[in-house]
Amino acid sequence: METINEIKTKRDQAIEALYTEIEGQRVQKFGAEIHEQFMSEIDNSYLADLESFKQQAELDKQQAAEMKDAAFSDSTSWLNAEELARAEASAAFVREDFDRLDFDEILIRGKAAAKNRNRSLAWLYLRYMPEIETETISGSIELTRLQEQLKAIVMPEEIVKAAASSADMMLDAERRRVAAAEALYTAGDGNGPFNPFQ
Repeated sequence: METINEIKTKRDQAIEALYTEIEGQRVQKFGAEIHEQFMSEIDNSYLADLESFKQQAELDKQQAAEMKDAAFSDSTSWLNAEELARAEASAAFVREDFDRLDFDEILIRGKAAAKNRNRSLAWLYLRYMPEIETETISGSIELTRLQEQLKAIVMPEEIVKAAASSADMMLDAERRRVAAAEALYTAGDGNGPFNPFQ
C-alpha cells in the first residue's frame, strides 16, 4: 500500500505534468477550462486515495484488536491439566475472597500468589480482578501493576509476544489513520481545529 507521502507525491507529479517550460517560464500546457478540469480530477483522485488509505488503516486497527482479543480468549490453555485442576479446586474460595474482602486485602493475597509464583491462584486472580473497582489513582496503579506481575507468571511466552505484536500493529494503524485524517483536513477547507478522532 502507498504511504501518505507517496500519495502526496503522486498528486504533485500529476499537477506538475500540467505545466511545461517555455523560454525559462513555467506555463500551463492547456487552456484555463481544460486545466481546471484536470486539476479537479487530480484533487478528486487525491481525496479518494486519502480516504481509501484512512479506511484501510481503520480496518488494520480493527483486525489488530481482534488478534489481541484472540490471544486472550482461551486463558485455560495457559495452564496444564494439573494446574487447571488446582484452580478449579480453589475457585470457590477465591471467589468468596473477592466477594467479602476489601481492596487492600485482595491486593495482599494477589501479591502473595505472585510472590509464590502460584500459577493456579495467579490465573484465578487474573480472572476476577477486572471486577474490582478502585476509588483512587494509586489503587488503580497498584492493581494494574499486580495484574502485570500475575500475567508474567501465567501467560505463555507466545501469548505475550502475540499480544505485544498486535498492540504494535494497532499503534501503527492509528498513526496512519491520523496522518490520513490530517491530510484530508488540510486538503479540505481547513475550518476549525483539526480533530484526529474524526
